Amino acid sequence: MPSARRGHKGLLAPQGLGLLWTDASFRERLVPSGSWLSVEDATDFARPSTDLERAWLADGRRLECGVPNLVGAAALEVSLSLINEAGVDKIASHVEGLQRLLLGYLAESPTWAAEAARLGGLLEAGRLGAILGLHHGESGAAAWDALLREGFSQKIYASVREGYLRLAFHGWHRAADIERIAEWLVDEAPAA
Repeated sequence: MPSARRGHKGLLAPQGLGLLWTDASFRERLVPSGSWLSVEDATDFARPSTDLERAWLADGRRLECGVPNLVGAAALEVSLSLINEAGVDKIASHVEGLQRLLLGYLAESPTWAAEAARLGGLLEAGRLGAILGLHHGESGAAAWDALLREGFSQKIYASVREGYLRLAFHGWHRAADIERIAEWLVDEAPAA
């Protein structure tokens, strides 16, 4: 089963670079788009570039569309080093603790109690990632827009997708951030 990660999301790297893990047997079934770097002996410039008998590389380089994003790769390496130094399990545990804290605050709010219970159940079942998606009934786009604008004015950055307010947490967030978010959500909740 393939697994992909975009570098600019939770991996803290710039946009334009991602990682794709595949099983070797799956990778062999993929048809590369073709690049001069995707074939064996790519840098053997004594071999004619019209030599179409070159085999695809067996590893992930066969899927490269062109020259690798070296600046992005250097930044991703630093980001991954930082994440590994902090510890992936520690970051995940920290994020879960922040989510529990926010859901605890929201459980006390009549506006958000049902969502806090729904998300709390997903958290307990181990089915919640680093992004909380809060749904607020039938609030329309104007209500969500007003909520986001107020959040932005308080340096709280979130997004709305398909009727869900998306809040993403990472290792650098602190309990004080959660308290600010909870206050914002309770004070500025869109009307149902």
